[in-house]
Amino acid sequence: MKKSVCSAKGPVRYYWRETVDRRHLDATLDELMKAISGPHRHENPYRDETNRAEFRRVLKLAQKGKLVPGDHVKTVQYEPRIDMFEMRWQHVEVVPVDRVSGMLGDPEEVAVRLYYVEEGEPWIVGLYAHEKAYCDDPKETTEAQNVHIGRAVDHAQARAPQRWGVPELSDQSP
Repeated sequence: MKKSVCSAKGPVRYYWRETVDRRHLDATLDELMKAISGPHRHENPYRDETNRAEFRRVLKLAQKGKLVPGDHVKTVQYEPRIDMFEMRWQHVEVVPVDRVSGMLGDPEEVAVRLYYVEEGEPWIVGLYAHEKAYCDDPKETTEAQNVHIGRAVDHAQARAPQRWGVPELSDQSP
């Protein structure tokens, strides 16, 4: 298994795809929050800030090259021609809302994934974020996650010639 530059103990520049205003971290945090939000979830400013802070903490560890393989980061072996990895959050608290009654459920923990690409340089590009669905059947869990990984691969392949829409990378050859 290949090791990510985010685990190599050195500085790493982080970019989010198609971000032209240099607000890569904020754009990523917005995508991560969107992944756990929606009409089926109760919005709570305190919990939202706590989750956002945890997402930021792991992204900052990535920028320092201090992600722990297996815990924070894992190789994605979906498309062998792309060096893709997933950042992992296992215990993100959300509160479900019953869409019919509007009643709040008990807090629960969900897993969140952020897929990124790297090319052996001290930078990575975030591609896609989602909440990982766990099914009763592990095979169904894998299949559901592979749909999301496929979307990340699509972003990686479609935008690679344009350096994923990241102006800071446009002066570097692919």
